[in-house]
Amino acid sequence: MTNDNRISEGNKDASLLIIDDEEDMREMLSYDLSSQSYKVLAVSGGKEAVEAIRLSSYDVAVTDLRMPGMNGIETLKAIKTIDPEMEVIIETAYSSIETAAECMTEGAFSYIQKPYNISDIQMLVRKGVRKARANRIVGLRRTFDEMTRDMQCSNQLKSVMETFAKVLKADVSACYAKCLKSDKTVVSSRNGGEGISLKKIKADPAFQCPIESGIKRFPSLEIPNPPDCLKGSVFGSYISTVVKTCSYCEVTLFCLRKNSSAAFTPDDERLFAIMLPQVSLSAQIRVMRKRM
Repeated sequence: MTNDNRISEGNKDASLLIIDDEEDMREMLSYDLSSQSYKVLAVSGGKEAVEAIRLSSYDVAVTDLRMPGMNGIETLKAIKTIDPEMEVIIETAYSSIETAAECMTEGAFSYIQKPYNISDIQMLVRKGVRKARANRIVGLRRTFDEMTRDMQCSNQLKSVMETFAKVLKADVSACYAKCLKSDKTVVSSRNGGEGISLKKIKADPAFQCPIESGIKRFPSLEIPNPPDCLKGSVFGSYISTVVKTCSYCEVTLFCLRKNSSAAFTPDDERLFAIMLPQVSLSAQIRVMRKRM
C-alpha cells in the first residue's frame, strides 16, 4: 500500500466543513479534500456553518476570514462555543501579524495566507483532524471519569456499563468478572442485549486477546415466543477483550452494535481501550466485596 493510499484510508471517518462566500473557492477546496477521502460539507457563510455544526459533528473547519455577515473570527468563536474540540483553520488574502495573533488567541488551529499550495492546506487538515480526534478522546475520558468518580460502590459497575455503552453507542455492553482462585464468574453486568446469549459470547475463543473487534453472528437465547427481531442469531459489529486485573480477578468486556448499526471504527477501539481500566476496576471492586 502506498503512502497516499494509507493517508486516504485514514481520512475516511473524518468530516470537514468548508466555509467561504466565494463559490469557486468552496468548490475547488471541496473537490480537492473530497478526493483525499474526507467527508466534506461546504457552506457559504458563518451562519450556515453554525447551523450545520448544531446538526452534525465535524473534525475540522476551514473558513475564510473576510465574509459578509459573520466574518472568520466570529465564526471561529461560534464554532468553539458549540464544539470546543473541533479544530478551525482560517485562510485569508489579507494577512497581518495582528490578525494572525487574534485568530490564534481565539483558538484557531492554524492560519494560512492565500494563495497557497494545495499540499499545504492538505497537510494542515491532516494535522487538524489528528488534533481534533485527540481532543475528543481526552474530553470523553474526562467526562467518563467525572461521571463515575462519585458513584456508590454497590451501583458503580452498573452505572459504568451504562456510561460505557452510551459513549461507544453500543446496543449491548456486558462485563464478567471471574475469581481465578475459585474459577467462578462472581460478577456479571450487562446493559441491553435481550435475546443475546452473553454466556456463549464470553466463552468464544475469538475473544481471548488484548482487544478483538470485527463483525460476526451471535447466538440468541431460547426465549418463549421471541419477537421477529430476536429470532435466530444476531448479526453485529463487536469489540471485546479479556483482562487479568490482578492475581485473583479476570474481566471479560464486550460491546455490540446489532444488525445494521454502523461498524466500530479504530477510534472506537481507542475509546474502548481508554475506558477499559475504569470498567475493570469497578468489576474488581465488586469481586473483592463478594470475597469479603
